[in-house]
Parts: sequence; C-alpha cells; structure tokens
Amino acid sequence: WANSRDQPQAVRYWRDVLGDWTDPTEITVRGAEDVQQLEGNYARTTRLASDALRRSVVPFARAHSLPVSVVLQGAWAIVLARYSRTSDVVFGTVSAGRKNTVEHADRMIGMLIDSKPLRVSMRSRETVENWLQRLAQDAMRAREIQYTPMRVVQDCSRVPRTRPLFSTLFVFENEPRYEWLCDRNPRWYSRELNMLQQPGFSATLSVEFGRELRFTLTHDVGVLGRAASARLLGHIEIVLNEIVHRPDRLWSEVALLSPMEFDKVVTYWNATATELPTDACVHQLFEAQAARTPDAVAVVHGADQLTYADLNSRANQLARH
Repeated sequence: WANSRDQPQAVRYWRDVLGDWTDPTEITVRGAEDVQQLEGNYARTTRLASDALRRSVVPFARAHSLPVSVVLQGAWAIVLARYSRTSDVVFGTVSAGRKNTVEHADRMIGMLIDSKPLRVSMRSRETVENWLQRLAQDAMRAREIQYTPMRVVQDCSRVPRTRPLFSTLFVFENEPRYEWLCDRNPRWYSRELNMLQQPGFSATLSVEFGRELRFTLTHDVGVLGRAASARLLGHIEIVLNEIVHRPDRLWSEVALLSPMEFDKVVTYWNATATELPTDACVHQLFEAQAARTPDAVAVVHGADQLTYADLNSRANQLARH
C-alpha cells in the first residue's frame, strides 16, 4: 500500500518543509538536584490538569474549528520554543496508521503506529488563533503523506542520518486506555494499569484527553531533570489555559510562568538594592572596587570580557585622551 502512494509528491512536500532544517530541537534543563543523575536514566512525571481547564478545551476547539489534538500540540510547541529559545521547532507526532490507509486496517492485529516530524514556526506578530489555524493546516497536510518512510523524510532535511531528526515526541490519546478498559469491564476500576515503554527520545509528552486531562512526561533525567520536568508540565497547563482563554493575543505574549514564578523572577531576583556611600562619586567607587578585585570580571560582551583592572585602565586612557 505504501509503495503505491505518490512518493515524488511526498518528497517534494518534505523538502519544502525540512529542506533548511539542520539540527533537532533540544530541550535541556538540569538543576542542582539532578547533578547525581546518570545519562540514560529515564523517569516519568505525571500531572493532572484542572477539571475547569479540561472542560474549556473542547468548546474552544469547536468554536475555532480546530481538532483538540492541535490545541494541545500548540501548547507543547510554545513551551518547547520557550525552553529551546527559538521560534521554530520540530517535534515528533504519532499517527495510528489505521485510518485512511489500507482497507480493514482497523481489524488488523499488531502495531501500525508511526512517528513523523511536525515543524512549527511562530511569526512575531501572529495571534494565537491565527497561528493555531495555520498549525492545523500543516498537521493535516503532514497526515496526508504519513506513509513516507522515515529515512526518506530525514534525507529531505539537512540533518545527517547519524543524528535524530527530532528529540522530543508528542502523543495524543483521545480515548485513554484505562477508561476504554473500564467502560468494557467494570472490574478494571479495581485494577491499576501501567504501560512499560522503551523510550527513544529525550522527552516524550503523552496527553490523555477523556474524563480527565492528564499529562505524562517520560524523560531522560540526564537531559531534563526530575524537578524541572514537574515545572515543565505546570508550564504546559499555564500555556494551554492562556490559549483557550486569550486566543486574540500574540503567541509571543502567552504567559509561561505561574504568578509565584513570575514574582520570583521579576521581584525577588531583582531585589539587589544596596546602600552606597554618599561622600564619593561613581568613578571613585569603581576605582575602589578595581583595587579590591582587579582580576574579577567586570564586563562581558559575547565572547569578550574585561576584568576590573582592564576596564579601569581603559577608562583612564579614555579620560586622558
């Protein structure tokens, strides 16, 4: 079936999307609590979103003619962009491989799922609503050629095969497995379901959207620390809340931090006021500092830096010029 598809058309599409893509979007956050963790040690972090937020997602999606999956992909894309400090990201998405493919594929036994890259770019003056509409169109076009082999897709980019095309994966489940089992056999309510997975990415975000909205992040603690992963899931919930309640604002204005985090960054970390002597001028205070710590770094610009002694010497040269 896959070989009968229009491969040249698919190649043209992927070259258009990924032709200038050179590096996978990386997400790395490690705090002091993660220093002792070993590379390759995976952990799983879960967060249950508020019921009010869950109930607001579907009406928002319907009002803007958007799939719920795209709304949640949008939240992940913004968080990924902020964490990687870019406005252009690529992450993997999972397709079931049963719809709009081989006849009677829904009756086949076996894993037909596949992952493909989704490139998401954010334009500086674009509102959240307009950006999500464009994201939905891009996601639909990508689904139409989901049959393209991954090696062909990667060859359409500038990322060599020795490196992954994407390092994070987004998985959306609109019919969570546990709820599906409970609906068919009430005995499952007294049981616990755990999925054993072999992670292949630095971070995999699984979103279960059913009677609950649950985020699960499976992550390499050498790349994303345990405490940082919990904060990241909180940021996803904040961004999703911003999307559904303020879609008319620019995507770049979407809040990422909680009020407590914002106050910490803006107020607490900037509480650097100090008493200065009133009987000395600024240049005299600087000269006194240069005498106390001549070898300490005073100024940094890009890869260049000056010590207090260097800066004092240059200031004196300029003053005597």
